[in-house]
Amino acid sequence: MREKLPFELEKSEPLSTFFLKELGAYEVLWSKKDMSFKKIVEMPHSPESILFDFVDETIAYEFAFAILLFYLASRICREKRYQSC
Repeated sequence: MREKLPFELEKSEPLSTFFLKELGAYEVLWSKKDMSFKKIVEMPHSPESILFDFVDETIAYEFAFAILLFYLASRICREKRYQSC
């Protein structure tokens, strides 16, 4: 039996769930005042940790859905081209 990789999903967790949590966690971290790449790198972590280990899961989902809604709205506006959105 092979060893599980640090970023490998659980069999019960679909890829979309992992993606949403990671996307939301990224946005949560960047929304904090004075956040920088250096501060993210210096966060205490283990080699197996990923971004959503550092934020509340509910807030990560809220940010992820807000980003997805923004993306979908911008696509709809682009497809309408010259109509007001």
